[in-house]
Amino acid sequence: MPTQNAIDFIVNLKYDRNMRKRMNGLAPEQIHPFLETNGYAFSHDQFEDAINYYKLRCPTEQDAFDMDEIKFWFRFITTVFEKQ
Repeated sequence: MPTQNAIDFIVNLKYDRNMRKRMNGLAPEQIHPFLETNGYAFSHDQFEDAINYYKLRCPTEQDAFDMDEIKFWFRFITTVFEKQ
């Protein structure tokens, strides 16, 4: 149930400040191994599905905005930027 793993990750991410701090300190290629070690094995597409699942159920516009922020943050920390 990898999509459920992504859903669980999003729920925990909202409340676990320590996990966010640890992830911010990792290199992009270390993110998925870190998540798998912590029981959150999922693909990029499954993460997108989980975000969309939550956005459809958001009771307020602010909650939907928060989901967009999580999506942006996760995309940013998992992107490998080329050095020029």
